[in-house]
Amino acid sequence: MGLYLLLVLCLCLYYKAVGEGTTNVKPIQQRDDHEFDCVDIYKQPAFDHPLLKNHKIQMAPSFSGNVLNNYDTKIGKFSKIGLQDEGCPPGMVPIVKIKSNRLRNEYSHSKYHSKNFTDDNPSQQVDPVLYGGDSRTRITTFWTVDNFGKTGCFNTECPGFVQVHPRIHPGSLVANVSVFQGQQFVADILIAQDKTSGHWWFTLDNQKIGYWPKNLFTLLANEARFFQFGGEVYRNINKPCPPMGNGHFPSRVLKESSYFAQMQSVSPAYNLLDIDPIIMDKSVTSVGYDLIPWGNQRGDLKVTMTYGGPGGNCGQ
Repeated sequence: MGLYLLLVLCLCLYYKAVGEGTTNVKPIQQRDDHEFDCVDIYKQPAFDHPLLKNHKIQMAPSFSGNVLNNYDTKIGKFSKIGLQDEGCPPGMVPIVKIKSNRLRNEYSHSKYHSKNFTDDNPSQQVDPVLYGGDSRTRITTFWTVDNFGKTGCFNTECPGFVQVHPRIHPGSLVANVSVFQGQQFVADILIAQDKTSGHWWFTLDNQKIGYWPKNLFTLLANEARFFQFGGEVYRNINKPCPPMGNGHFPSRVLKESSYFAQMQSVSPAYNLLDIDPIIMDKSVTSVGYDLIPWGNQRGDLKVTMTYGGPGGNCGQ
């Protein structure tokens, strides 16, 4: 039996985005303690989904310009994420090997997700069960079409997400992470709906990773009504709550806190708009964690929040 504890800054915002290889599977690669398969892009797990049997791959989103240039390295250095060489051969994509036994112990992650009573959710996550005992930080995705009812999975544990990038993929290792009161590393995550195809694209540090096809969803096929930024942990009911973020309560010092900065939405014209702090709804569900909305700091940070905590006795 487990217990989810959620800490998010909920943005109750109406938002509408205007929005082939020759071999099957290459032998498993091992790099950075990370196992994956290089799979023919046309034979990846996504196409086992009954709604994607005749799906035509979109290799890149139709949007560009400001939407794919929304980061500023003055905040911190970019983390090294994914394979640090040429990646999979042409016509193939990396797919993380599934190691999870589906029995949850505990995990901690920072998260962003968009929803319209359905969800797609990229995050940076530490989850020893999902990654076979590995407690390092990884880029992790999760999606569901019925609000976590009968559907939903991490990364590519179930068919749905279409991978196009040869080096970075759901489950990719984050090689360098921020140090408390020291060097800060950042990752720029964008989820936006392509106005031509309707697919929901996942981009990371200006790299086009892949997408969730439009026809997987119902309400989310046309729009997203809410955004959530923050942290989430899952714990065994008989154990203390795990740390969230960097394990410290948030402060007004970025080098001492986990944080989200440059929190923005995408307009129908594909311009990036700063989130209005007035519409933000703070929600903290445990005494082991907290968050501090900073409002709009302008400059490099724009709309910013810090969050996290040591966990421990969460009062649950």
